[in-house]
Amino acid sequence: MVSGSLVRSEKQGVLWELDTTLTHVDGGSCIGCEFHPGEISEGAAIRLEFMQRNYLRISIGGVFDQYMVPLTYGSAGKAYFSAQTPYIFPEFGPGKTGAQFILSQRPVGTAEDFHWVAKHVYISQVEVTGTQENRKLNYTMWVLDPNGPQTTPTPEDIVGNIICELDASSQQPGCRVELNGIVYHMPIANLGDSRFFAEADDGSIVEAYRINYD
Repeated sequence: MVSGSLVRSEKQGVLWELDTTLTHVDGGSCIGCEFHPGEISEGAAIRLEFMQRNYLRISIGGVFDQYMVPLTYGSAGKAYFSAQTPYIFPEFGPGKTGAQFILSQRPVGTAEDFHWVAKHVYISQVEVTGTQENRKLNYTMWVLDPNGPQTTPTPEDIVGNIICELDASSQQPGCRVELNGIVYHMPIANLGDSRFFAEADDGSIVEAYRINYD
């Protein structure tokens, strides 16, 4: 077991951290047996580092690092930037129309729910270009046809793209959402198979929730 309080980190690239020790409990009573307490002892040191909201690094005993990332349920996924991170990027499909999402935008300074602008969109299977050194992922978003699914969107249907690639200076992968002429910045851990969340420079946000699985 492990418990403790997360604190804001001063380490570059880390948002929150926790340094504590594992608690080992052994020899407790079995289910249905007469109760007697287990023996409690202190285990190895453990360090948790949250680099992003859904991206965690664990060090136990200072010996090794292990990464925890969200489960990809109902979709394929791949670590497209494996040299930099084990994070799994979703692969929507393989249906012709990709995955359906309810996509919502909220302009800056409008916290009330009625200011959300929602769209029903498809997000296509990811298009991968380039090599490991200059790889680029592109997910196309287009508006749902109310008369039935589309196999190929027209240019008028496309409302935006999700683009993930290596940052030129840090050489670490990041994503952005380009939607209706606005660029929203998105850490990789904000892109999952069931939802994503991104924020523009002015504080306006966009998020989407998946409503189907092929």
